[in-house]
Amino acid sequence: MIGLAGVAECQCPADVIPPGVTQQRAEVGTGLRNFVIREVQFVTMGLSSFAEQNQVAASLVGWCFAENRKDDLEERIRFGFQHLGFFRVRTLSLKIEPPDTANPPTVSVIAHVDEGARYRLKSITFTGNKAISNLTALRSQFPIADGEIFDRETVSKGLEDLRYAYAQLGYINFSAVPETQIDEDSKLISLNIDCDEGRQFVIKSFTVKGADQQTEAALRGFWPAMLEPGQVYNARLIKYFFEQAKAVLPGATPEKNLSVEEDSHDDTVNIVLSAGLD
Repeated sequence: MIGLAGVAECQCPADVIPPGVTQQRAEVGTGLRNFVIREVQFVTMGLSSFAEQNQVAASLVGWCFAENRKDDLEERIRFGFQHLGFFRVRTLSLKIEPPDTANPPTVSVIAHVDEGARYRLKSITFTGNKAISNLTALRSQFPIADGEIFDRETVSKGLEDLRYAYAQLGYINFSAVPETQIDEDSKLISLNIDCDEGRQFVIKSFTVKGADQQTEAALRGFWPAMLEPGQVYNARLIKYFFEQAKAVLPGATPEKNLSVEEDSHDDTVNIVLSAGLD
């Protein structure tokens, strides 16, 4: 058993939250409390090193969760060990010690974990890909080499980069389903990415809202010619536009200031930029 203590502040590290898990907090008025993890102790099968267990524990200290979301905590523990190659790790039991009187309350966690075997990547293959037939280009989106430790976090990043690559070609609804085949004898995992490309979208219109005449003119000056009506939607050029327009729209991001309205009848999109000045 090991323990790791740390500063019990709500750090909410959203950038390392496992796929499918969100930073959960109890809603006001529900009577539920939010807890912040101050210490983690693991009881394991001994297949991971103390240093690796400390690494997983460190990723949990400072994490804030609602007291009724114990399952998200278990998933986060699994995610931490899967980052180290323990793909079939199981959380056997989880004990949350009584909270202290801090605001928000902090808790100590004791987790019994069966790491299972450590796996490595055998290969990555692709099916359903038509718009991008270059397998080398697809494989390059995944920053993990054959033979390396199979890391769930790295695979997730590869899927995000793959979606971004397709979004540069107008496939804004692209999705990918990872399918694993495990060779228990060699402890190797083969990963097949089943691609659903969706349809390619072309830009129908670009509108600026909430800007005065001078600001709108400046923003349109930054808008790339390759994103004018009739051109294929390109996520990379959208990102480039926001980088160029920082002086005019400080703090603006595609997530906050851009809406992409799809018209599935003719596979076009209407792009609306909110300048936030009205």
